[in-house]
Amino acid sequence: MFACNVYDLNDDFERNIIAETTDIVRRIRHHACLGLWCGNNEMEWGWRDWARLEGHDPKYKADYTKIFEFILPRLVQKLDDTTSYWLSSPSSGGSFDDPNDFNRGDNHYWEVWHSNKPFTEYRDFHFRFCSEFGFQSFPSIRTIREFCPSEEEDIFSETMESHQKNGQANGKIFSYVSQYFRYPKDMENIAYISQILQLKAIQYGVEHWRRNRGRCMGSLYWQFNDCWPVASWASVDYYGRWKALHYGAKRFYSLFMASACEKEELSPQIQYFVHNDTTEVKKARLRVYLSDMNFNKLCDQTIDVTVSPLTAQSVYETDFTEYVNSSEKELFAAYELIENKVIVSRGITLFSKPKHISMPKPKYKVKVEETGDKFMIELSASCFAHFVEISFKNIDAVLSDNYFDITENEMVRVEVLKADISAEGYTAQMLEDEIQLKSVVDSY
Repeated sequence: MFACNVYDLNDDFERNIIAETTDIVRRIRHHACLGLWCGNNEMEWGWRDWARLEGHDPKYKADYTKIFEFILPRLVQKLDDTTSYWLSSPSSGGSFDDPNDFNRGDNHYWEVWHSNKPFTEYRDFHFRFCSEFGFQSFPSIRTIREFCPSEEEDIFSETMESHQKNGQANGKIFSYVSQYFRYPKDMENIAYISQILQLKAIQYGVEHWRRNRGRCMGSLYWQFNDCWPVASWASVDYYGRWKALHYGAKRFYSLFMASACEKEELSPQIQYFVHNDTTEVKKARLRVYLSDMNFNKLCDQTIDVTVSPLTAQSVYETDFTEYVNSSEKELFAAYELIENKVIVSRGITLFSKPKHISMPKPKYKVKVEETGDKFMIELSASCFAHFVEISFKNIDAVLSDNYFDITENEMVRVEVLKADISAEGYTAQMLEDEIQLKSVVDSY
């Protein structure tokens, strides 16, 4: 792909462009996930707004127009007449008009992260399609130990800094840590908390834009994976290990889900939405309850919902002010979307930042059972547990869910396919002995 650069068009380069584009389009034009052919990344935006492109010979700007507004669209149309071509990303339609116009085309938005704006900033913007935004985290401690000797396990060490290619990023991560969490006690927990922040940031934006379905019709976070073991915006690291964000994305991009929208951050006034991105009418029940950290419920409400296809629908509003007024550090609100007696979506709302809450330290119970081609992990906690991480001492595995909250006494069940475990021959007892658990309260 063309990205963030200036290109000099001549006959040889044009032949190169045509040959490469032909190969690429033929190779992936049949993929079901292909939504759009995009000419380049940020170059229309760069020619209009970036200081480093000022002073270039006008020929190069003319070459840009020839490549992306004539050669590529005609060639792509010839090779694939079913998928649309878009001149650049972001773009409002070409010709250097207004690439990041909020009312046309797509947008790249980086004020959260690069400009240190809070997560709440996402809600000030109602893009048509947010095609790039992101937030960095460190990879897991297992990945860090693949490249970093134990004496260098410090984010400001030479080894760690060489595995961070965004110069100010480590400082940014800690700036955001200070907004929400207490100072992590070691490198393992710095990595863990950074991943929780990454999940929270992207979820905040995605759920907001999904609630504005009709105006905003999609989002793409930067980025999926890494080409080397590194601190980055990826949700899957170099070794294929899922970060917290990847598990979160599985939840907050689910076709049928619920989300909670506070009037403002930490407000007890909450509006609940159900998102139905399927083509069928969905009937379900939304359960909303208020609880203290020891699972004592102050109120518990269930609402029957019918949600039309391809809609985001406000289904319930409540105000917990009378309960929260002097107890904001002791309570949380939880919600569950239940379809055919199965919880398909869940989440929580806090009324104080985690760093200001004296969370009790949970005692966990865990049991693993083998059923056919998979293991079932059953997990419970003695009290509220925030962003529970299931990890393993010596193996890697992809789980059906991870980095979730435990909000009741009831057992939480997580599946792991035998094929998704990095080693063979494990029994249920062996897997149970491998399990390590932590939540936010264990990080400091």
